[in-house]
Amino acid sequence: MSQHTDISFRGILNVALPMVLMGLSHNVINAADTAFMGRLGEIPIGAVGNGAILYFIPILVLMGLSLGGQIIIGRRNGEGNQAKIGIVFWQPFYAHIALGILGFIAIYFFSESLMHRLSGSQEIATEAARYLKIRAPGIIVVSIAIGFNAFYVGITKTRIVGLANVSMAIVNVMCNYVLVFGKLGFPALGIEGAAWASLISEILLLGAFVFYFSFFTDKKPYNIPRFAKPNFPIIQNIFKIGGPAMFQSFITLSAWFAFFTLIEHLGTYELAVSHLVRIVYVFVIIPVFSLSDAVATLTSNLLGENRADEVRKMAWKSVYLGWITNLIFAPFFWFMPDKLAMIFTEYEHLAAGTIDILRMMIGVSFIFTVAMVLSKVIIGTGRTAHAMYLELATVVAYVLYAYVAIEIMDVSLIVVWIDEFIYFGVMLVLSAVYLKYAKWQNATV
Repeated sequence: MSQHTDISFRGILNVALPMVLMGLSHNVINAADTAFMGRLGEIPIGAVGNGAILYFIPILVLMGLSLGGQIIIGRRNGEGNQAKIGIVFWQPFYAHIALGILGFIAIYFFSESLMHRLSGSQEIATEAARYLKIRAPGIIVVSIAIGFNAFYVGITKTRIVGLANVSMAIVNVMCNYVLVFGKLGFPALGIEGAAWASLISEILLLGAFVFYFSFFTDKKPYNIPRFAKPNFPIIQNIFKIGGPAMFQSFITLSAWFAFFTLIEHLGTYELAVSHLVRIVYVFVIIPVFSLSDAVATLTSNLLGENRADEVRKMAWKSVYLGWITNLIFAPFFWFMPDKLAMIFTEYEHLAAGTIDILRMMIGVSFIFTVAMVLSKVIIGTGRTAHAMYLELATVVAYVLYAYVAIEIMDVSLIVVWIDEFIYFGVMLVLSAVYLKYAKWQNATV
């Protein structure tokens, strides 16, 4: 019998809030790395900032692929075919681990040469490579954790997702303090300490998922076996649905990496300021980004229940929730942007450089909210290939503007950051046009 997905504001929040905690927790890891590096100077901030973005390319690729399993599980859950979820459950893990191993090889063996090739500062490239070699094994660890994440999000039981990720963030901050500065008898490891802190916290995340799944998850309704051999038709379907989302994640974060690499050509000061902007700004967009992830799984569940006519209502309720989040943060961004930046650095001249850009981000956040929700509705239908094409067009506009602004026109940093309006504006328009005119209501997975 089909379940009834609750799309009231409370129902949306019940699914979204643990995912918001997950998103914030991942950002706390990056924020902690930046905050502790901010006490060491411009070079460490730039190195860890660029290194973290490169590291998250394979991570977000994995998360994109996991949408394949998540959407299939969500659709079966919405149809009331929970017993069929067990057939799917183990298959994403095979795909994730294989991809995770490839990501580890790429980051561990090739990131140093890539950083030196692209970086305008060889010192930043060298330090970033040190950071990445330690973090690289975390890609395999996270590839397994993402499989559990896809299952719990797909069945809309997201509480463990939030709790596990909050635990990860707390451990990361504690380990950063101990390992970066050398507390409790440990040596001061600097950049390497930040990398070890992140790796340790990722191992804890996986451990929390395994523990909860083993002892607190009722597997009988989902008919989950103790073990299942690879089922290549199912894995192929996961890649069919998740592959475009995987490539979309790759091009999105690659574009962001290109953006910051181009900014580095303006100087180490501009790069350090931009990473401070990024880490503060992301605290606003992560809740909305996580909310939009909930929109994807809610869309999949609604379509499974033959309630396509209610997707629009659910999406707009999600937009309103996102706008409320933006309004909460807006006064802080307008009246005390430099104070927010000073959380992550002791250098006042760096914090001062963020003021005008962070104020501009208030406007960006409202456009971002609508754009992300509409984009994730498309993904939730299973039309991930179409979402990928829209993202590709958006990224082309984004990178083209950054290249022209920096390499040809040599504009100021705030003019470069106008690129955020371009990125999310193009995404909003393309997604809205698609949802209005495309026939997505009867998409099957």
